Amino acid sequence: PVYELFTVNEKFNTAADVTAGNALGNVVVDNDSTAAKLVRLLQRKKAGRLTFIPLNSLDRRDHSVPQASQDAIPLISKITVHDEAVRPAIVKIFGKTMVTRTVAVGNELARDLNVDCITLEGDQVNRRGAMTGGFVDTSRSRIK
Repeated sequence: PVYELFTVNEKFNTAADVTAGNALGNVVVDNDSTAAKLVRLLQRKKAGRLTFIPLNSLDRRDHSVPQASQDAIPLISKITVHDEAVRPAIVKIFGKTMVTRTVAVGNELARDLNVDCITLEGDQVNRRGAMTGGFVDTSRSRIK
């Protein structure tokens, strides 16, 4: 699963956990052929469902995020990827997210820079304008 492929500075655990959400359980595979074979195997064995991230189907163009500022920092800059081969999958999940001091700052940046924003507490503002927030039970995090 994705959550085994990286580590994050502990201060940013909640931000990373909330940003990735269910994608933490996704499985990175080499290509779409492997993903298709695994889906068929799951179907045959009636073994549940998984989401696969085939590396060959990811957009490899540079998706640069804005520079860090006094009020915001790219979340990806706080993540250490264990294997460079899977970096594109990690960038796909975290690459367009900025960690901001407050939701108000996040709202401004999301609109101005076309990025998703999150606070250290896990409150989010996405680039389309939606805000999500409230209590986050950190004891249930898969990121350790």
